[in-house]
Amino acid sequence: MYRSLKSELIVDTCRLTHQRIAKDFTGSGLSHVAAELQSVSRNAAELSKWLSRPHHPLRLVAGGGIVAIIAMVVAVARQAVALHGVTEMR
Repeated sequence: MYRSLKSELIVDTCRLTHQRIAKDFTGSGLSHVAAELQSVSRNAAELSKWLSRPHHPLRLVAGGGIVAIIAMVVAVARQAVALHGVTEMR
């Protein structure tokens, strides 16, 4: 069972479809739609390729943010214990 699409094949299909429509319906609105679809498929393929690669700087920023949030939670908990003392929960 196939669970992925090959962007090259999608772009080629859109290109061939645009060529056929442009040949048979020169200057029509349908040929403009086919041209736009070809452009969109090409852009989507490029974006998909870019998104599939790991982005290490973004991962570092996200990791730093997580560490900062944990540090803030620990600091607030320590502050609360220092101000109010530890009370037993019933």
